[in-house]
Amino acid sequence: EAQRTRLQEAEAEVASRQQEYRGLSARVREVEEAIHLIRPDVDTRQQDKTRLQVAHSEKTMERRHLVEDMREKHGVELEAVAPPAGDSSETAGDLSEEVAELRARLQRMGEVNLAAIGEFEELTERNRHMTGQREDLERSMADLQQTITKLNRICRLRFKESFDKINSEFQAIFPRLFSGGKAALTLTDENNYLETGVDIVAQPPGKKLQSISLLSGGEKALTAVSLLFAIFLTKPSPFCFLDEVDAPLDDANLERFIDVVKEMTRLSQFMVITHNKKTMQEADVLYGVTMEDPGVSKIVSVEMV
Repeated sequence: EAQRTRLQEAEAEVASRQQEYRGLSARVREVEEAIHLIRPDVDTRQQDKTRLQVAHSEKTMERRHLVEDMREKHGVELEAVAPPAGDSSETAGDLSEEVAELRARLQRMGEVNLAAIGEFEELTERNRHMTGQREDLERSMADLQQTITKLNRICRLRFKESFDKINSEFQAIFPRLFSGGKAALTLTDENNYLETGVDIVAQPPGKKLQSISLLSGGEKALTAVSLLFAIFLTKPSPFCFLDEVDAPLDDANLERFIDVVKEMTRLSQFMVITHNKKTMQEADVLYGVTMEDPGVSKIVSVEMV
């Protein structure tokens, strides 16, 4: 009865962890989908803004050319077209001279292009429309930037939490697989979680603390297995596949590896691809692939009792 109760408690714990894993996985997918949806929108808005800026610059140049044409062809400035207010002290002769001067200026100006007014109004309206579009794009970009900032803050928080958990599990499982020693994960840039790298510092028994790149092949493999198990223990999944990870291990390391795997089978089901007989001896079910006839594979299963 006590064993049944412990089994039920273990099953309930597994179900709870699976539900938590599904919830976290769904949240991660939501964040990834949000980023995936936002990035094309930002690129499109940026391209629209660039096109509008180019069009605005072209229309500004056209308007400047029109003003210069008025100055070169007719000798007047647009701002000076309106005549100044007359002085009440002016005499009839003065007014006559002013009228003659204005008539001469009109003759020098030649025929008036009545379409220029319409073109100017059209360009003004288009400039007003483009200005409104630019302001809308700038507001949209500000909103997107705010959203990206929020997502980056969430990503930094999630990364820090996950890194601390994995590092804690890694520091606990490394001495078990090596029968001593210590190891840890370090960040290459602790001030920038979004772009930082991760270094593995390990110290097998009887050796100095050093980078994983300086370890032997078997030590590298066992360190990698330690990190893999640490990540798996942080967020266990229903299944775990290991493809010949025990190939470079000697007998002593292999026994510790098997002990850890057997302990983790309480959380998940392990499928191990191996050629090692000791690993096969600890399995519950063996599946072998044979080729009795050339080109025809056959699977044989054996349930270990």
